[in-house]
Amino acid sequence: MSWAESYTKWGEHKGASAFVLVGNVDRQRTVAEGTVFPHQNSRTSFIPWTITTFVVERLLLDGLGTNPGKLEALQEGPIPPNMWSSTVFPLPEIGERYLVFFTPSLTPNLFYSVGAFQGTFHIDQRDHVGALKPEWMQGELCIRDAPLVKVLEALVTAPILDGVS
Repeated sequence: MSWAESYTKWGEHKGASAFVLVGNVDRQRTVAEGTVFPHQNSRTSFIPWTITTFVVERLLLDGLGTNPGKLEALQEGPIPPNMWSSTVFPLPEIGERYLVFFTPSLTPNLFYSVGAFQGTFHIDQRDHVGALKPEWMQGELCIRDAPLVKVLEALVTAPILDGVS
């Protein structure tokens, strides 16, 4: 499945994920232009990438059996203030909590959010979950101000699906 596919059900997210977690963003770093990642088939990247470190608070799915304490996510675009990518896929913010669905990249120990922004959900200080993008871009999984406990109940009981809608 591609990062550009549309995921409309929790089971599709689970089926495409190696890890599902609730975690805090610990740090971010920008990898400079000219970096070659294995997932790019040895092509040089002409844009910077951001690597975000998530500290695992709660691991909901461990498809690789490694029980990580931290995971690093790879995302196109630089760290603010150079936020040209923020309208495409907002970067998670340091110190904030997220519910994230991860799939491995071809670069060892680096992961992508499943479906790009579709697999990253912000958790506010009240323990409520919200999508990163507006409703029209998020599809059926658009969550606005839903209690985390309810979202996790729906996620845990959803069957794992292989396809995308």
